This record gives sequence, C-alpha cells and structure tokens, in this order.
Amino acid sequence: MVPCLLFFLSRESISYGLRDSLWWRDVMSVGEAIMPGWFRSNTSCVVGNGTDISFWNAKWCGDIPFGDLFPNLYAKELQQQSKVADRLLSGREGLCWRWEWSDALTQPEEQELSSLKELLMTVSLNPFSADRWRWIVGQEGLFSVKSCYDILAQNGSTETINSRLLEAIQMMWNNNVPSKVSVFGWRLLLEKLPTRDALASKGIITNPHELTCVFCFRFVENCPHLFFSCNFTRMVWNAIFKWMGCDVIVGDEGLNHFFTFGDFLKSNNCGRFRHLIWLTTTWCLWKLRNNIIFRGEVAGVSKLFDNIMAISWIWFSGKSRAQGHLSFSDWCSNPIACLQSI
Repeated sequence: MVPCLLFFLSRESISYGLRDSLWWRDVMSVGEAIMPGWFRSNTSCVVGNGTDISFWNAKWCGDIPFGDLFPNLYAKELQQQSKVADRLLSGREGLCWRWEWSDALTQPEEQELSSLKELLMTVSLNPFSADRWRWIVGQEGLFSVKSCYDILAQNGSTETINSRLLEAIQMMWNNNVPSKVSVFGWRLLLEKLPTRDALASKGIITNPHELTCVFCFRFVENCPHLFFSCNFTRMVWNAIFKWMGCDVIVGDEGLNHFFTFGDFLKSNNCGRFRHLIWLTTTWCLWKLRNNIIFRGEVAGVSKLFDNIMAISWIWFSGKSRAQGHLSFSDWCSNPIACLQSI
C-alpha cells in the first residue's frame, strides 16, 4: 500500500507539500471545506501482513481507529506509529500481543486492554498478502469517480454547473481534435488554466510584478484577458475572422465568444469541427504564452496566424474525408467552405 495513502487514512491531520502530485492534492482538498474527512470516512484498510498499517491510527478493525477508541492506552503507547505487525504476532499457539507502554497501566486501563484484546481475537495476519485499502461505498471496494461525486453531491459539496456552461462543454467535447486539446478547451471554459492570476491565488506567485500578461505587460493575466481582451489577442482574432470571412466579435469573452464563433458554421454536418478553429487558436495562444515564459520566444501575430492555419488544417484533414478533394490551398483561401463541404 502506498505510504502517503496510509497516512491519509490515519487519524493524523492531513497536510501536503509542493512535491506531492496534483492528483494527491485534489483528493485531499475536494470537499474538505464542507465535509471534513469525507475521503477518510469512506475508506478502510484491509490487513494482509500488517507491515504497512498503523495499529493505533488507521481504521482497520471496525469503524474507529484504536487510538480514538482507547485514548488512555494510546497515550501510554511507547511507539504510537507502530504497525499492526509490530503489535500482533502469530505463533504456533496462535496470536499473541506485544505491548510497549511508557508507564504501568492502571486497573481501568487494564480493563481497556482486555476489551482491545477481545476485538483482536478474530484478527489474523497473512504473511503472503500485502496490506491494501478499500473504498467502502464503491462496488467490490474499488474507487470510482461516480461514487465519489455521488457522496459529495449528497452533502452539497459539489459546485453546480449552469446549463449554458454545460452545453458549451458538451459542444466542445464533440469536436474532432487531439484529446489534449479537448482537455485544454474544457479547462479554458471552466477558467481553470494555470494563468498567472490563478497561480497567485494559490500562493505560487507572490511577486505582484509577475502577474502581468506576457503579451501586453499591462493587465493581470487571467483567462478572459489572455484569450479574448488583450490587444495582441484581439489582433490574432481579427486575423482569424478576416481569414474566415466573418464579422469580428467585439467585446465577447469566454462562453459568449465560444457560442458566437460556433454560429458561423450553419451546416449540421460540420458539428464535429464547429469549434476546431476556435480550439486551435486558443491552443496556439496558450502554447505561445508558455514559449514566451519558458523559452524566450517573441510574440508575432503573422507567425502565430500561420501556425493556426497549418495546425487546424492538419487536425481537420486528419479527422475528415477532406484529403481526397480538398487541399491546404483550399483551406487557406476559404476554411468555412471546406468545413461545410464534409
């Protein structure tokens, strides 16, 4: 069993550091503000050889850790982080217990120890089986995102997504683009990308001079500004709209921009590519932003526009039947006609 997971299932307070994985941080943080300990309360340890499970701090025999069930004994335990295998030994004559107390037990504590031993009478160790954890509410003890969501939803600790955002996300996922671009678009619509403003809110960026947009160096870099309202970004979109032969979208950001862009394609047959150019443009803007920060690249509208045309053609021709009767030259001259011809 993963040591950090065993610690998470223990009665100790939960904390994490910058070196922990993003998945681990998310598991520990989701729902904690409304339902503290929600993950721990719905998991339990399954003892195998007992070498990884904390005897006192983990929930492995019953629904309550022994440290909580017998606080007086726990207070006198010499090794409070001892494992099950350290305390419960299996010999020829059966199970035997090895205790290490910091002081002699009082008569009430001896009675508590007797109660503890009674609980351990049915416990056995399997030297050939590793300790593991069990998701209590999941089928066959296995964790699933659905069961996790159901628990949080029942306790009111999930955010409600408005119907318009949900519609946009569904439309976005229907586009034939690489999966990494779909994930990017999903995070963009939710405004969950690690922009400088988002990183500052998490305490990762602490210098206020590092918050400005890498394109204009005037405003705080967040999703609405970076992708829609920055002067550089607007010039990119102007070039895109001119290429597509569409009226320029003025003032639209986020969802409005997404929906208005999709309205440019009227044909029902091109639903799989309705937002392909939109996703390509935002993806290339994000890639350029990262290259400026990490590789010292210089922003240029013409170069970025050429990249958007080339990449969108590669994705379009690779996912459609366009290669037989359409060329890159056709794509460069009239992308809307190409999209509507499939």
